[in-house]
Amino acid sequence: MLSCKSSKMFHAGKIKPMSTKKIYHNVLLNHLDYESLSLKFTLNVKSPKKKETFHGNLRIRKDSIIWVSLRFMIGTEYVRAMLSPDSIKLLNRLNSSYFAGNYDHFKELFSTDLGYYSLQSMLTNHLFIYPNSDNLDNMIKHYNSSVNNKLYKLESIKDRKLKKYQKKDYLDMVIDQEIFVHPNEFKVNKIFIKDYQNARELNLEYSDYTKINNQNIPKVLSIGLVNVEDRFDVVLKCTKITVNKKDLSYSFKIPDKYVKMN
Repeated sequence: MLSCKSSKMFHAGKIKPMSTKKIYHNVLLNHLDYESLSLKFTLNVKSPKKKETFHGNLRIRKDSIIWVSLRFMIGTEYVRAMLSPDSIKLLNRLNSSYFAGNYDHFKELFSTDLGYYSLQSMLTNHLFIYPNSDNLDNMIKHYNSSVNNKLYKLESIKDRKLKKYQKKDYLDMVIDQEIFVHPNEFKVNKIFIKDYQNARELNLEYSDYTKINNQNIPKVLSIGLVNVEDRFDVVLKCTKITVNKKDLSYSFKIPDKYVKMN
């Protein structure tokens, strides 16, 4: 188990340009090294129709399981979910229903093509490429590097090229991704993704860092998800982070009386 303590985020002076290959290599070196991760958090969810706040627990067994439990403020469990690389299971305690299936329904529900490994990377402040990070080493080679507002910026398409696509009406074939990296600690700070074909955006930002085993780890993850019909703003604030705790439970059982969701 690793200890953690409060840490103010680093500040960079003048930043020298750096190649995409070197930035990527340094980011990988500074990824959190873990086998399991346990988070206690509060979750604020805002949509055009309502605002909700939950307490929650998140447990990850690397490359294997993401387990989540959400509770109302009064303490009653509302949702429990367990994700594996190829399946999603979910219990809705409020109406005694369950879902068991693959990621197709998840992608349709949230208008995003995020799979297990991208979600795991999001939750652990690791770099990923949308929609598929299976061949990350090869895909990152095509990104351009620059310095932007005291951060390193990796972008899939330069602005000039994007404007050319726009003039030629090619934007519906484009997914534009920008990754911003802290220049001292080489931690991912922000990720902006715009999927022109499906008219949707995903924005991530990490903040309020804490020191865990001499690494700066964000306690706050802010997510913005925008599509044609809706906008969702989610803020996950960690109150406790534990790395490599032994004997973590990932219990998930569907009660006999529960009805399968359509």
